[in-house]
Amino acid sequence: MCCSGAVVRLRRVLRKIKRKKAQRDLENTQHQLEESEASKERLIQSKKKLQQELEDANIELENIRTASREMEKRQKKFDMQLAEERANVQKAILERDAHAQESRDRETRILSLVNELEQMKASIDETERARRTLQLELDESISSKDDVGKSVHELEKAKRLLEQTVQEQKATIEELEDQLGFAEDARLRLEVNIQALRAEQDRNLSAKDQEAEDKRRSLVKQLRECEQELENERRSKAGAISQKKKMEAHIAEIEQQLDVANRLKDEYNKQLKKNQQMIKEYQHDSEEARQMKEEIASQLRDIERRLRSAEAENQRLAEANELLTSQKRQLEQEKDELEELRGRVTSFRNLGRELLFRGETPIGTKVSPTGGRT
Repeated sequence: MCCSGAVVRLRRVLRKIKRKKAQRDLENTQHQLEESEASKERLIQSKKKLQQELEDANIELENIRTASREMEKRQKKFDMQLAEERANVQKAILERDAHAQESRDRETRILSLVNELEQMKASIDETERARRTLQLELDESISSKDDVGKSVHELEKAKRLLEQTVQEQKATIEELEDQLGFAEDARLRLEVNIQALRAEQDRNLSAKDQEAEDKRRSLVKQLRECEQELENERRSKAGAISQKKKMEAHIAEIEQQLDVANRLKDEYNKQLKKNQQMIKEYQHDSEEARQMKEEIASQLRDIERRLRSAEAENQRLAEANELLTSQKRQLEQEKDELEELRGRVTSFRNLGRELLFRGETPIGTKVSPTGGRT
């Protein structure tokens, strides 16, 4: 019975050691599980942050695309305005060329009229010279009437014809002079109008050229600004796309880490359940050990009570030795048995202490009645 108590105590010690180890394993598992939960929470927060950044990047990319489409519309409108301005400039140039051609035609007409007038003046001068010659001849004929009597009538007739011709030429000259005056007035008015038109046309062309140049510069400036904005938007778009790809890769990596964390969590949960089951078993064994401890304590108290009773009996027998000589041997034998029992109890106690300190006695070790191991 004492050997069984020692074995039970040894088992209790081993179970206590195992229970402490299981408790440490459980605490480590719980700590790892808490760290896994914290890491998972951090990964989830990081994933949410990256998803928000990705959504912001998508919004920015959409804004860039909208701005790019708006820039393309503005570019088309600018091209239309530039083409319209070029058409207006070309139209103004054509109008200027038409006015210049009309002015040249009028100048040519005036020069032609002036030439005709000069020719008419030359013809009149020639006729005047002929008339004067005829007049001289007529005067000579009149003075020499005696020599050429018959020629007077012919000369008079010729004179009248010549005078008629002269009158006709004078009328023609007057008419031509009137026409020349009208033409000269028209030429002067035309020159004034032409000069005014030229001045106005030059001013208009200069103003249109300046306006066209200003518009061209403004449009070129707008075009450069649009090209710069478009280039900046393209760079921003490329940067946003690159950032989006990096975020997607980071999110994929985080999702992979979350999968790993979930698998670790599942493994930790399994280990936790296993440890909890082991703890339940250890608690059950501990309860059994506690009950056995109480039984052993009760047995030890009974043994100690018996020892005290035996010692008292031994003392009583010693005192009654003289009176009970016949029972001496029996009492000595009982005393020896009691001493032997006490030695065995002491041996068991020492053995228990040694096992408690060393903690290396196997579960299946048996103790012989003499105190040795088997």
